Amino acid sequence: MKYETFTAILEALEKQHQIDRDINKVLQLAQSDTYFMGTTIDEIGQAFNAVFKDAYGEIGLDLIEWWAYEDIDKIITAPDSDEVLADLTEMEDLWNYLEAGSWNDGNV
Repeated sequence: MKYETFTAILEALEKQHQIDRDINKVLQLAQSDTYFMGTTIDEIGQAFNAVFKDAYGEIGLDLIEWWAYEDIDKIITAPDSDEVLADLTEMEDLWNYLEAGSWNDGNV
């Protein structure tokens, strides 16, 4: 997958998630009984996930979702030590890692 496509998808998902969060904040301020309101993110997310899964498989998709949605350091370490297997701090690092196929060698 081209880097431009990869970044465009992740940026579009983040933008839509931010819109959802903003809508929910407004509904909370209005003291709505139920302030969660989904928008089109479910459909967009499913379509984009299908693209990522086609390009990188299920494990690659899981890695992308971990990177995009978990609020932790984006570093993969060996399970039995503190050895850094991959530093995925930047989006380009994640893309390079996925494109190299390193995630598919059992080290993730």
